[in-house]
Amino acid sequence: MGVLDFTAYELHRLKEAEGYYDDDGIYHDAEDKWICMGKCNAQQSGGYRVIGLPDGSTETYSFTIIVHNPHCREFKYGERIKLTTMRGREEVPLTVKGFSRHYNFCKIYA
Repeated sequence: MGVLDFTAYELHRLKEAEGYYDDDGIYHDAEDKWICMGKCNAQQSGGYRVIGLPDGSTETYSFTIIVHNPHCREFKYGERIKLTTMRGREEVPLTVKGFSRHYNFCKIYA
């Protein structure tokens, strides 16, 4: 019998870097970085589910990500994230569609 793992994934967010101009006026691109936010659990929604947005429109999402830290940072709509398995064999790139904070955990809809 297998053991259920509630932290089977690592959550990463993309920190987009801004380019800069040097002293000669030449523009240089900066590299974006993936920042690890810690362990989490993720569930596929079994199809595309619909979530309501603050502006009244709706959006479909395919993953529900559960972060077991109720004090994690708030994820904004459109932010790019990715899930990786603990051994790094699988990466799932996603875009945040919604965020909700609960008493003992937070949910990200992507």
